Parts: sequence; structure tokens; C-alpha cells
Amino acid sequence: MDLPVKQLTVFSICARNFTAYAKTLFDSVRRHHPSADMFLFLCDAVDDEYARETFPFTIVPLEDLAIPNVEEMSQRYNITEFNTAIKPYAFSYLFNRLRKDTVVYLDPDILLLGPLDDVLDGFARGYDCLLTPHILEPAEDGEVRDIWFLQYGIYNLGFLGLRNSPEVIRAVDWWSRRLVHDCVIDLPRGVFVDQKWADLFPAFITHVMVIHDPGYNVAYWNIAQRRIEMIDGEWYVNRRRLRFAHFSGNSLADPEILSRHAKSLDRNTIGEMKTLLDFYRDRIYANGHAAYSLIPYSFSWNGKKGVNLHTPKPAEPTDAPAAAESDEPGLLARIRFYWALTASASRMAGGWSRLLLKTARAFIQGGVGAIRHDAQTVAARAKAAPAGGSDSAKRI
Repeated sequence: MDLPVKQLTVFSICARNFTAYAKTLFDSVRRHHPSADMFLFLCDAVDDEYARETFPFTIVPLEDLAIPNVEEMSQRYNITEFNTAIKPYAFSYLFNRLRKDTVVYLDPDILLLGPLDDVLDGFARGYDCLLTPHILEPAEDGEVRDIWFLQYGIYNLGFLGLRNSPEVIRAVDWWSRRLVHDCVIDLPRGVFVDQKWADLFPAFITHVMVIHDPGYNVAYWNIAQRRIEMIDGEWYVNRRRLRFAHFSGNSLADPEILSRHAKSLDRNTIGEMKTLLDFYRDRIYANGHAAYSLIPYSFSWNGKKGVNLHTPKPAEPTDAPAAAESDEPGLLARIRFYWALTASASRMAGGWSRLLLKTARAFIQGGVGAIRHDAQTVAARAKAAPAGGSDSAKRI
């Protein structure tokens, strides 16, 4: 069967505080698939200050998805559960309203490092569903073990490729119904957000392709099985081209670890992945993470249960003084941001005198750019350290 892909559509989902991640993802998509249509489904409120029309991809607000019981879901689910619960509705929006044919979902904490040739080839060969398993060989030792994936799901839904076909539409409709109430983190009951349900996709969809190339979906759960290296200016894994890396559970405040979900995987144990991690962190900050990460989430962070073990709520800044309201849009937010940034920088530097000394030294060594990068890094570390990060929807 020969069904060439006319137009690849790529989408992601996040809250506003994760926008820098989404921008970094779509920058990499544009580099390797310049003609792709790109959509960000915002699982958050949208206001004028967010200026969604300025982004180089289409932002779809939550209300456009027409999700039944969405208000109740937004309060009952924690941030991880709610961000993942809207995924089938996003597929339906692209299939039914925009008539998109071949659609790929990517988590916002993914970075493309090569073209998705196997995905395009799979669609061209007539596959309707494309999946990547967490592991490609047994993992019986170490911190990340194969028994995990009998709990969390065989396939990692940080990636999912679907074609607009009758079987897929039926499966997505079923998936949507299940996630209204059962997109939860409940391992004793055998449920893990949207992901565990995907174990049934090969039963419901006839033409399913499981991608066995180790260059797809490299992450903390399989890095022990995959050797990352740079060859002639390109990234490779097990001597095959690295297509995308998945920085699930990354902690920008702690550059020493790959993921907060596997603390044994630090810079001393991940080989050349540490270089790629440094590059990725730099791109996230360059895309404005220091500012975006301060945007509050609009719904219930921890959900009805009041607990989100996978993504703890970050601590609110406590150093910002009260400020009078202003007619100037965003002024209050900017005052709070810069006050929190400088106060945090002073605290972590050991006082104002040491901060000034370090600032002068940074300027001499690298100019204004070095000062800006260091300040953003310090502010992000100070904000994330008490609660383990400000991720919007991180999971395995």
C-alpha cells in the first residue's frame, strides 16, 4: 500500500508555565519538518497578556475542544491527569474539525534531533497507528526495571501517530470517554493517566506499527540500553540516527540529574547524554522559561485528592512585595518577576555584596548575555528547588 503523507500535523499539550518547552519542541520540529502544521493545545486559561497570536504555531484554547464536563474535570484531576485527559479530544479536533489526515502527538519536553523518517514511512505503508515502546529489550537490573511498564504502560504516549481512519476515529472516541473519569494515576488499580489505555490500541486498530528503532523516544527509562554519541555533527544512538530525545522529569534547577524519576541517572552515568541535556536546558531558558514558569496554573494543581505524586506543585514566590494595580498590561507580573529574581539571586549568592561581585565577574567574562543567563538560571533554581520543579504534565 502506498499512501504518501501530503501534510504532517504535529501537536503538543501543556499549561502556560510550560510554554518554553513547547517553543523548544516546535523549533526542532520546524528544523526537521519545515512544512509541518503545528498546534499547541493549551490546557489552561488564555488571557490577553499571553498573546497567543504571536507564536509561530497555532494555539488552540481549551474551550474550543467542546469537552463534556470539562469544568468538573479541571478541578477533579491534578495537572498531570488533566493535561493528558484532553489528548484524544485534541486528536478529534484535528481529525473532525480541521480534516487533518496524519497526526503526530509529541510531549512538550521532547526535542527532535532528526527527521521522523520511520513515521512518514509507516503512514505511507498504510499503518493507522504508530507507537514507541518504553524499552526494546529486557531491563531486569538497575533502578528502571521492565516490571514498571506492566504498571505504567507498554508504550510511551509522549509520542503517538494516528491516521484519520474509521477504526482510529472509533478508538479515539472510546479513549475520550474513558478519560472523562479514568485518566488517573492509580497504579494499584492498574491505571496510569491516558497511557495505560493505549495498551489496547493494537486490539482495536488493525494496522498498528510498533517502532523498534532505538533512535525514537530516548529517555531515562531506556538510556541504560542506548549509547548516545555525536558522529560527524549528528547525534546517534547505538550507531543509529537519534530521532528524538524525551526529557521526561527533567529538573532545570538541578543540571546534575537526567530525571527526577531516576536519581541514579546523573551526569556520571549517562555518557554523552549529559552534553545533549546541557544543550536542551540552554534552549529552554533561551525560549523564556524564567518568565513563563512564573505563570500560575488556572485550575486545580493537585486535584480533588490534594496529592500529585508525579508533579508536586512548585512553591509560590514569597519575596515579592505587594504592588499597586496598574493600567499597564503585565506591569504587576513584571514587578513580581524581577523582584523574585533579584531576591532569589541574592539569597543563593550569599548576600547582595556577593551577588554584585559575581555579576561583575560574569560581565567581564561574558558580557550582558552571561549575566542574563546566570540570573535566569538562579531564579529558576530558587523557584523549583523546594518542590521539585514546575512541570505542567510530566510522567513516564
